Amino acid sequence: MFFHIDLSIFFYFPFNHDGISLFRKQSIQLLINFATEYQLLISMSKKEKLLKRFLTIPSDLTWNELVLVMAHLGYYQLSNGITGGSRRRFIDEHGEIISLHEPHPRKIVKKYVILQIIEHCKDKIKNHE
Repeated sequence: MFFHIDLSIFFYFPFNHDGISLFRKQSIQLLINFATEYQLLISMSKKEKLLKRFLTIPSDLTWNELVLVMAHLGYYQLSNGITGGSRRRFIDEHGEIISLHEPHPRKIVKKYVILQIIEHCKDKIKNHE
């Protein structure tokens, strides 16, 4: 969805010493604020849709989608180092760690992994519903 905003009104107002009217400065800041809030709204709805999809225990959930769900629940992936292999660790703000195996060569997450995460994070998931 795109919005068209007529910016021609900015050119009818008197300029101050630096060449930009006070009205234009404030209006541009308002437009930036609106765009930022709109982007947050859109991204939140995508995250919520992904969380709802995750809760249906899909058979085609990708690893990247799982990482996004984990971030939405407050878990962030830790660095593995050079010899980390396929094991990935996620940590939340309380220091709680979830250790998972990143699937390969196909990046599809197994259903039992989704069920384990749902069981482990049921309180956090309840807060997001």
